Amino acid sequence: MKILICDDHKMVAQLLQSALLQQSVAKTVDNVNSGSDALVALKHTAYDVVLLDLSLPDIDGLDVLKLIKEKHEACHVIIVSMRLEKEYGVRAMRLGASGYVEKSAPTETLLLAIQLAMNGRTFFSEQTLDAFAHYTENARKTKHEQLTYIEFSIMQKIAAGKKQKEIALFHNISPKTVATHKARIKKKLNFKTDADMIRYCFENKL
Repeated sequence: MKILICDDHKMVAQLLQSALLQQSVAKTVDNVNSGSDALVALKHTAYDVVLLDLSLPDIDGLDVLKLIKEKHEACHVIIVSMRLEKEYGVRAMRLGASGYVEKSAPTETLLLAIQLAMNGRTFFSEQTLDAFAHYTENARKTKHEQLTYIEFSIMQKIAAGKKQKEIALFHNISPKTVATHKARIKKKLNFKTDADMIRYCFENKL
C-alpha cells in the first residue's frame, strides 16, 4: 500500500509518516505540505490512500479533495484535520472522502480508518452518517448548503481576501462569471454587501 500525507505542518506530517512506517501500515509513506504538491505527487505515483488536511496554504482541502476524486477516482482520501467533523463531515462525504479523522483522535483511530478505506468501507461518525443519509436540498441544512460547490468555493475565497481575477483563474472561468456567482450567493443567503458574506464565513469557520 502507498500512502501520501498532505499537511502544511511539516513536523506533524513527519511524525505521522514515522508512526505509519513503524506500524508497517504501508510500503511507501510520503508527505507533502501543500495541495498543489499533492496533486503533482499523484500524477507520478498511484497512491492508495491520501491523508488530507483541510487547512492548506495554497488550495483549500475540500477543493483538493474534489480534484483528487475527479482525476484519481480509485484513490481513497481520508480527511485528517483540526476542523470539526460535525461542521465539515457531510461536505467531505459528498465530495467522495472515505473517512474523517480529527487530529485529536488517537493513532489507532486513523489506522482503523485506513483499514476500512482499503476494504471499500468508510469511516465517519454516526452524526455525519445520519446527516448525510437524511440530507436534502431543503431540509436539515445550514444556510450555506444551499450553494452549489463552485458558489461555496468562491464565497470562501472572497472571505480569504482573494481578488476576482485570482478566483477566475483558479476556477478557469471569466471574472464576469465570478461576479455573477457572487450575486447569486448574495441573493441565496440574503447578503447585502461583501462584508456580510465575509462575516458569515468567519462566524461559521468556513
